[in-house]
Amino acid sequence: MQVATLIGEGLFTFGDRDGPFPVAGLQHVLGIAPWRPDLLAIADTYNHRIMRYDPEARTLEPWPLRR
Repeated sequence: MQVATLIGEGLFTFGDRDGPFPVAGLQHVLGIAPWRPDLLAIADTYNHRIMRYDPEARTLEPWPLRR
């Protein structure tokens, strides 16, 4: 089994950035849940946001989506 960091660069590298990896960043994740078969919902608590993570596209977007 291989474990890898998908978002961020380390324990004390904080962020609040949407977009593709490696630009995307989170502050303090307290929950991850399946959204659909192909997406994850991430609770980024210190930024007060729910983020949508797409592992195939390697992108992180806020929910609800800003258009």
